Amino acid sequence: MQATLGVDLGGTNLRAGLVDSSGELLAWGMAPLRHRRSPEQFVADMEVLYRSLLKEIEPPLTVTALGLAVPGPLDPVKGEINGAVNLPDWNNIPLVKLAEEALKLPTILVNDGSAFVLGEVTAGVLQGSSNALGLTLGTGVGGGLFLDGKLRTGATGNACEIGHLIVEPGGRLCLCGRRGCLEQYASASAVRRSAIALAEAGELPELLEQVEGNSTNLNTRLVSEAAQNGNSYCRELLAEAGRWLGRGVAQALTILDLDDVVIGGSMARAGELILAPARQSIRQTAFPPRPRLRLVQSKLGDRAAIIGAGSLKLHTDSRLINSD
Repeated sequence: MQATLGVDLGGTNLRAGLVDSSGELLAWGMAPLRHRRSPEQFVADMEVLYRSLLKEIEPPLTVTALGLAVPGPLDPVKGEINGAVNLPDWNNIPLVKLAEEALKLPTILVNDGSAFVLGEVTAGVLQGSSNALGLTLGTGVGGGLFLDGKLRTGATGNACEIGHLIVEPGGRLCLCGRRGCLEQYASASAVRRSAIALAEAGELPELLEQVEGNSTNLNTRLVSEAAQNGNSYCRELLAEAGRWLGRGVAQALTILDLDDVVIGGSMARAGELILAPARQSIRQTAFPPRPRLRLVQSKLGDRAAIIGAGSLKLHTDSRLINSD
């Protein structure tokens, strides 16, 4: 049996899986990122995880390629990350070359948002969709575009960097150096920062107790759980993020004629607490109106980008994915 290896480089974890030609995930696993700023250590950890996954499959697989999903911007032709604001020390490192030397597999580099949307189209909630936007709400806000039945990554492989749409001119300073980017309002990092500020102002004593008084240990999982249990401050934090998310989606819809939008990443676990405000914001700001637009939560969760990265070889033989 043949399969491909799909790898997703997240903000805190490395995830990898073996994917067959139908998009089925045969085995997968994850490992925390040690020495997160070192590409060499990442490749070493990826190799260890890959070897452990191979041992789980009987009979042995023939692995034909590696699909590597990373935060953008990137240069898929050179095989480098080139300007990722959350990985500044990785810029211009020959990541594909390092991976190919270590794993002995031909490697395709792709933006993690593109891998996410392809995973959901292949095996998730977007099966059957021809025109869809995928958004990952984690450390930043990633995006991927599936248009007219094809994965679209643009002229340089960096289409749909929706996290850096300006939704609030002159607003919060982004790591990219500009102000008012969507990811400063709708990402898990943005919600966490707002929760820390509220906790330090004495407004979230229950959450502060859960982290033994150390506000820096607050995260969106705790915020979502508190919101689902009725905490009004946490519900408003998620609703605010949802409204900003809706503004960003509405901007994308002005240019793109889409049927579906899927939300993934750690923030997606909040479900309707973020999706309902986002839908309302889209209705208020999208032009033309989009009454039939479907905005849904990821079905595959942490597995989506793995499956998408592992399915890349089925969609192209080039490192520059479908830019036609």
